[in-house]
Amino acid sequence: MPLTTLQALTHTYHPHTCNSCLQGFSLRSLKHLVLDEADKLLDMDFEAEIDQILKVIPQERRTQLFSATMTSKVQKLQRACLVKPVKVGGQVGGQGAH
Repeated sequence: MPLTTLQALTHTYHPHTCNSCLQGFSLRSLKHLVLDEADKLLDMDFEAEIDQILKVIPQERRTQLFSATMTSKVQKLQRACLVKPVKVGGQVGGQGAH
């Protein structure tokens, strides 16, 4: 059965569940973290996996978090993984600048 990226990254730290799926892979040297569609990841119950990844990756990194909606779960994730966040928003209904 294929693993999702989050499942594979999480399994790196649970060798009893995936002994060789990412052998030699480490998150300790990570410099950039991109969480795209964060609202959907959280809706699909990946919150525990994301929290686990955030615990093992370096504090010194660049993080980009993208979400179509700003739910309470996304706000919680924002507080957990971003320092001095910059928010960029669009207009509701897809009526941006022409």
